[in-house]
Amino acid sequence: MNKEENTRNNRIESIKSIIDTIYVYEEKGKILGQISIIDARGYIDAGEVQSIYVLKEAQGKGIGKQLLNKAFDELRKKYNKIVIRCLKDNSSLEFYKYIGGTVINTEEIEILNKKYIEEVIIYNFT
Repeated sequence: MNKEENTRNNRIESIKSIIDTIYVYEEKGKILGQISIIDARGYIDAGEVQSIYVLKEAQGKGIGKQLLNKAFDELRKKYNKIVIRCLKDNSSLEFYKYIGGTVINTEEIEILNKKYIEEVIIYNFT
């Protein structure tokens, strides 16, 4: 294994230590989107969509919805609730509410010394 492969493998292992599962959407050998799920931070009996990204050129094709459906299917096997955290000014917030999420909390967070408002959205499956 060369140095570049070793560095890549170390990064992957580092990511695995904080994320339970990552799913990717791949088309013709190119990754167009990804979603990661974890145990929800601060909520009992809840899983969390920790991140979801779809390449700009692939947006609007249903890839994000497919990734969310896969994550929700997996999380429902283990939890009664799913949490998604989304910055208030993120255009995805309306989509998360449209597909059945309810905003249960608003929190101020800090990223790289800048303050943001984050909405906590929950989906109940009980």
